[in-house]
Amino acid sequence: MAYLLPSVRSASYENFFGVDSSSNEMEGCYAWCRFISSNLFLIIGDFEVVVRNQIHKSMSFYQSNGTSENSDWLIDATTIDHIFIEYQKYPKPNLFKIKQSAERLIKTKPFLDKKCNSMVLDFVIDFIKKNHRKPTLDDIVAGMNFGFWVQFFSSLIGSQNTIDLPQILNLLFPNHTGPFDLNFLKAQLDTMYRVKNIRNRISHQDSILRTPESNHPHPEFIPRTPAQLINSLLKLLLSLDNLVLLLDTRQNTNLRNAPYWNLLKTILDTNILESFKKSGGCQTAFLIPVLLNQFNSTHGVTCKIKL
Repeated sequence: MAYLLPSVRSASYENFFGVDSSSNEMEGCYAWCRFISSNLFLIIGDFEVVVRNQIHKSMSFYQSNGTSENSDWLIDATTIDHIFIEYQKYPKPNLFKIKQSAERLIKTKPFLDKKCNSMVLDFVIDFIKKNHRKPTLDDIVAGMNFGFWVQFFSSLIGSQNTIDLPQILNLLFPNHTGPFDLNFLKAQLDTMYRVKNIRNRISHQDSILRTPESNHPHPEFIPRTPAQLINSLLKLLLSLDNLVLLLDTRQNTNLRNAPYWNLLKTILDTNILESFKKSGGCQTAFLIPVLLNQFNSTHGVTCKIKL
């Protein structure tokens, strides 16, 4: 599949892995990256669901003063009704004017900034346009993209003086044992940004080679070798894992037990990369490593492949 790469991108793979673009090794390196991306994308999908569900439950609890885990903290029912009525008035509704009128009506939430409110209104209007009905709370929570949840964390920083930030963070991260302060929130936001960045790269079929390494002595260290890339991705996985652990221990266990979690950790190895290179990306290249990983996990041993 490496033949699909344009010459500029093909050159970046050549330089990064030290292989010739016309060789089987190039095919193997490209297959290795694709395999990493496909499994990482599944992990990020699980991560996104855990994050949005925990945020919804926690913010519902916060807004309702502890009486509900499913309240209208994102947008009030009155505003949704207004949008629905306005949309039905005309054969060809002016969506821009509908949004403007909704912005004047919407009850401002102190924990949502202007950008968050705009994203919610855009979703509600688009949902009504496509489905010809009002969205439920579940529709809205499930429909907001990953960028919204990242922006939500950012909006908490901007509204720290008008909300009870420690209380919100305590609800969001019940397994955190340290102080619920701004530094803690910024650390979680950093992880969210990093996950968003690589998620967008994968979803747009972009390269993962230059994934910045978090917690490196040099800020935004960019990998220059396969070993550095592996280290960068493993650190990203660790940050993601730690964030989920703070949110929900049960879901953290489920995430770690997912087959693609263990498969990805198996593939993030220079020896496995060499297997891919030598086989030209043949699917059987990773069959033995996967079986070996399962054997090691079952028997509590550490057997390795010697190439």
